[in-house]
Amino acid sequence: MEVWKKSPERLLTFWVRNEHRVEDLRMRSPKSVLTIRYHDLCVDGRRIGQEICRFLEVPVDQRFLDLCEQSSREGANDRYRDFPLRLSEDARTLIKAYDLRL
Repeated sequence: MEVWKKSPERLLTFWVRNEHRVEDLRMRSPKSVLTIRYHDLCVDGRRIGQEICRFLEVPVDQRFLDLCEQSSREGANDRYRDFPLRLSEDARTLIKAYDLRL
């Protein structure tokens, strides 16, 4: 997908726009949206993978769980730890809303 080749700021704008769409869907049909925090995926990827499978009502696939668990390994996400990104006010508002809801 070409969108991932854009600058971090453009990616953030893309994320904000799509999160508004997700929120609209969540308001209309709350059970049709599963929210996963990146932090939770990094801390316990296997458990989050199982939640995804339950939500989608599909059998748990060991290969999928292994991929989810890779995110939990020490140092797997270190390259993102100090990534500089200027958050727009809209992005800050969305993030605060997630923190309050979760």
